[in-house]
Amino acid sequence: MQFLANENCPLPSVRTIRRAGYNIASVTEDSPGIDDRAVLTRAANEKRIILTFDRDYGELIYRLRLPSPKGVIIPDSSIAYILTHAEYDKDSWKNDPYY
Repeated sequence: MQFLANENCPLPSVRTIRRAGYNIASVTEDSPGIDDRAVLTRAANEKRIILTFDRDYGELIYRLRLPSPKGVIIPDSSIAYILTHAEYDKDSWKNDPYY
C-alpha cells in the first residue's frame, strides 16, 4: 500500500507512518503549493492512496471526472487526533504496543 499525504497532513504524522514501514510520499515535502487536481493526477499516476483532511476530492473525481487515485482516506475525528498528535504526545504513547 502506497500513500500520498496531502499538504494538510502534518509532517510528524507522515514520519510516524513511515516509521511504521509504509511507503508514503508527502506533498509538503515534494511539491508544496500544488492544487488538488495535481494531487489527484500524481496519486493516480503513482497508484497511491491520498491521505487528506479535504472533503472535496469526491466532487473532483466524480463530478468533474478528474483522475481517480487508488483511494482517498479522510480520517474521522479520532484518527485525525492521532494523526495530528502522534509526534507531540509521544510520551503518553510509551506503553502502547501499537505505537
